[in-house]
Amino acid sequence: MSIAMQLRESEVEDFSTATTAEMLGLGSAAIKTRLHRARLFLRRELSSYFDPQAKEALGTCYTQAS
Repeated sequence: MSIAMQLRESEVEDFSTATTAEMLGLGSAAIKTRLHRARLFLRRELSSYFDPQAKEALGTCYTQAS
């Protein structure tokens, strides 16, 4: 499952970290890490809509995970 799907399951569907981890067969730490990366990615991508300078500032703190 992609990081985007995990974010949806956790944030939109309101599943707990433990439930999401169980569904995917991963540990809670892995889910938390992936959610953190997904949030950073969204913050970086959406920042240009709200503050063009914010995207430049956030550009160095995130590298897209595969």
